[in-house]
Amino acid sequence: MSKPLNKIKRLVLDNRFKHKHITPMMVDKANTANLIQLLIWWDESKIVYENRQFLLADNKHCVVYDDMIYNHYTGETFNPLNALMAYYNLSFGQAFYVCNYFVYKVSKYDMEQYIEEKYKALVIVINDNGVDLNHILTSDSLVSTIPDIKALALKRVYAYLCNTRHIDRDIVSNFIKRRLIALDGKNNLCFLTYRGDDVIAITKKGTNPLKPFKQNLVKELHTAFFYAPKSAGGSYSDVYVFESCVDLMSFLTLVKRREVERSPEHSCFITLNGVGTVFLDKVLYEHKEIEHIHLCLDNDYVGINATDKYIRYNMQRDIIDHKPILTTYSAENGYVKDWNEMLCHIAVNNPF
Repeated sequence: MSKPLNKIKRLVLDNRFKHKHITPMMVDKANTANLIQLLIWWDESKIVYENRQFLLADNKHCVVYDDMIYNHYTGETFNPLNALMAYYNLSFGQAFYVCNYFVYKVSKYDMEQYIEEKYKALVIVINDNGVDLNHILTSDSLVSTIPDIKALALKRVYAYLCNTRHIDRDIVSNFIKRRLIALDGKNNLCFLTYRGDDVIAITKKGTNPLKPFKQNLVKELHTAFFYAPKSAGGSYSDVYVFESCVDLMSFLTLVKRREVERSPEHSCFITLNGVGTVFLDKVLYEHKEIEHIHLCLDNDYVGINATDKYIRYNMQRDIIDHKPILTTYSAENGYVKDWNEMLCHIAVNNPF
């Protein structure tokens, strides 16, 4: 499927189109344009597709949704007209002409088919020749043979996760014992994902609140953090999906405190390191026995939007051989952004 031809680009950029009086009603109609389709049609070189999200190539803080661009760094939102003016350097008249032409003249079905064929095929790739991440197992300060270094590393991890984040100490200890948490030479928390005895992903998070740091290292493409209790036995009925490792551990703590419902015995828990769900697709592909997905994303615009988008995606398209039941959860205790905020609020007001 080829993309519908753009017959007006040169005309618009040269300002040779017919200008006319624009009413508020006409503006509202122009802003009904599907923004993903519009921007791909107008200038596809400025759009990239990563982790099943469309981003602006020049500013990957900006996620392109059907109805707006959302800048994760500033929190700003842009409707179709404002997006063309802010990120494509068009005047209001040019932006309106483009949106109006797209709404009335361009086949939305053809655009949808073009995007579906080019961008949205599910591809799961395992990179057997990826970088070696096992070095973290020998450089981990938590298992240092030098007592003072090990003691200081353990103190730092417990202080950050238990005192600052209010995560249960036994849960932290279990993660450390199972080598799911390490501490690198720069005192960054490292959450480790394994295939057999090999580390295939490291999710790094800084422990200094004044210097936020995040980094994801992968040996296998489309991999984030994976955790399952030993009692699950390697076969899972349910998967719980979080944005971050701290939220995952916060949820486990809330379960232990009986603030949320206990998960079934044969459950696994994953993080997406954001809201892109390609790692979830990979887990479902590898564990076809999973019958129930629990989406536990953040209780903010991005998390809610991603949850709604995945629900629509799951309903409209068979991404795997079967279709598990989908349940959504959000952290609710007044208004809190995520599971750790909920845990901190409860812990401060009702110490365990």
